[in-house]
Amino acid sequence: MYNINPLSKQNLMQHTDKISGIFPELTNTELVTLILHSSGLRPPRMADLLSVSKKTVNAHIENIRVKFQLDNYEEVKQVCDLRITLHKEPERYANLFPELEPSLYQCLTMVCCGLTVEEIANRISNCNIQNVIDQISEIKHIYHVDFLSDLRVFFSIRLKFSQTKKG
Repeated sequence: MYNINPLSKQNLMQHTDKISGIFPELTNTELVTLILHSSGLRPPRMADLLSVSKKTVNAHIENIRVKFQLDNYEEVKQVCDLRITLHKEPERYANLFPELEPSLYQCLTMVCCGLTVEEIANRISNCNIQNVIDQISEIKHIYHVDFLSDLRVFFSIRLKFSQTKKG
């Protein structure tokens, strides 16, 4: 299955089709870079694996950050992890947020997946940009946070706590 190094660009590219649908806005090279970055590798090691310069790796990460309209590289990791977790059945985690109405929970999951206000408005029927902005404001008010990144962290924490509960 693998040719020598399972982390080589060639081997990683063979598997991008498995998650490319989760990140349709990314190129295959950006997708490989995202997976390596979210797995905790530093740019110098990523550059070695991908046979490119550290500057090229940083440019790919920056392109990803811009596409997701995120503030920093750490948020890129958050969005990657949450989007992979939530992509099939985000409603399975709704019980972790009983204080949210279904429409607010839906908005929260899309925010956590790094979708822009415009993308969220396009995905929800009978919704416009102002509705999404209002929903995000309401969610921020409920949780007493100022930043979308804080909502992503909060969502991740609730996921982790739910996974550690004893049967």
